[in-house]
Amino acid sequence: MKVIAYTIEPLGRKLAIDNSNGIRMIGNDPELLLQSLINTEDKPVLSVMWDLDATIAPLLKLLGKEQCQKLLSTNRCFCRPVSVFYIPDKLFSLKPVFMKEKTNFYDLEQYFPDHNKPDNVFMIAEFGEQLLEALAKMKLFPTKLTSPVAIWEQCVMNHLNLPTVFDMPEEAAEYAWYCSGKLWTEAYHIGYWE
Repeated sequence: MKVIAYTIEPLGRKLAIDNSNGIRMIGNDPELLLQSLINTEDKPVLSVMWDLDATIAPLLKLLGKEQCQKLLSTNRCFCRPVSVFYIPDKLFSLKPVFMKEKTNFYDLEQYFPDHNKPDNVFMIAEFGEQLLEALAKMKLFPTKLTSPVAIWEQCVMNHLNLPTVFDMPEEAAEYAWYCSGKLWTEAYHIGYWE
């Protein structure tokens, strides 16, 4: 899977968005900047930023206080024509109303805690490629990088046939209930009382 890295940096009153494909967008219109972040490639890609929160902070500032408060309280907001979903330190997602797919951006720094921020967007993409190569050596091929636990869940746990409570025979559940202790509210019946 291809990795595309992004950086967002202030340039005076405008923002510069660079990606590892060599594309640069400069502006101060939040609609256009959000649309420039949307993946238009035919094949699936993993979009990454080094420090997700610090990278998108200038962009969120452009959205305005009201939209940021919505993001804080509900993790969602709508900036026409893009729906924004945000989980701090993990995921920033953009879903345009005119497209079926959404573009997810993941925090890469969580996988390299001992490294400083790379100098440019191409080095960030290299870290993303290194991460995917390391995961491939472990036979893990994720389609999302939300967290190490999410990778494990997607690549391992979702492929295991583990029993659930619904797989337990009814008789076994009944015997387990007989073995359980009494509720604390029933404790007044047990014991010696004068």
